[in-house]
Amino acid sequence: MEKTKKNGILKTAACIFGGTMLMTCVLGGTLAKYASTKTVDMASSVTAAEWEINVNNTKLDELTNAGLSFTITNDGAQANEQAYTAKPAPGTYGYAPITIKNNGDVDAYVKLEDATLATYDDAGLTLGLTTTPPDGSPISNDSTIASTGVLVKAKDTTGTTVYVAYDWPHDDAAGAKDAGDTALAGGAINFGSIKLTAEQAKYTA
Repeated sequence: MEKTKKNGILKTAACIFGGTMLMTCVLGGTLAKYASTKTVDMASSVTAAEWEINVNNTKLDELTNAGLSFTITNDGAQANEQAYTAKPAPGTYGYAPITIKNNGDVDAYVKLEDATLATYDDAGLTLGLTTTPPDGSPISNDSTIASTGVLVKAKDTTGTTVYVAYDWPHDDAAGAKDAGDTALAGGAINFGSIKLTAEQAKYTA
């Protein structure tokens, strides 16, 4: 009886041992693997596209004074034309070109967002921004800058020209602005300021 009991214990122990060995083989076969891991730095030789907009050969963000020189032209609107010196006067219009170049790698829209002649509201003198030279008609009739701006292509070595223009129409009849016009005679005309903004053009396929 004792012998039988011992044999049973031995058999049980052998089964447990065999099961353990079998499980070890199964798990070992399932989980064992080669593995390698390494953290490396990314290549640092990739360079972002350049961004450089120039106005009259000066970087836009370094521009301090446009230094514009206006071409003055008689609009011929009055019946008795006078000989004009190259100075603004009622019956003249003028314009100054601005050349925009894109030395960068991406296309850009350049907006001329604002132009001021705030001190001359009581005169007939107006200021505008056009894509073509004015022709003496009201500036609002000329080709004005679109709200999106002027598209300037990347690596544009030729440049795109826009115009800051004024119009000072002659009024044959007595008008409410005569006193304001007369007050400007012989004085300095401050054409105020213009605001330029350049933005990358959105790519469309």
